[in-house]
Amino acid sequence: MGQVLIFAWLSNLLGLGVGSLLLFVWAVVSLALTWGDSKEKLPFKGKEVGGLLVLAVLLVLILLVLIKRLLLRLLKMQKGGRAWSFAFFSSLIFWLLGIGLSLPVSWLLWRRVQNSSLN
Repeated sequence: MGQVLIFAWLSNLLGLGVGSLLLFVWAVVSLALTWGDSKEKLPFKGKEVGGLLVLAVLLVLILLVLIKRLLLRLLKMQKGGRAWSFAFFSSLIFWLLGIGLSLPVSWLLWRRVQNSSLN
């Protein structure tokens, strides 16, 4: 039971920490790319920001899978293909749960702001 708790907490905290750092770097780079008229000088007129976002999100998911797999190996909990599939699916569920909860809340808040600005 102790190894399971260590695995769950440590993998999610490391994943969130590294993921937050990567997304922060993405935000700073995006801000730098879109500051003033500098995005007009880029080859795709600023569409690189969307590509960077997709890359950052995929990188966060891949790093979360690798962190979970590394912790499974270090804690000697599972080996082989089952460990890789567990690391992938648990990371995917953890990731989708965060998006699945934040999107409806963001949409509801946006609708509330829209409705209050109309009145």
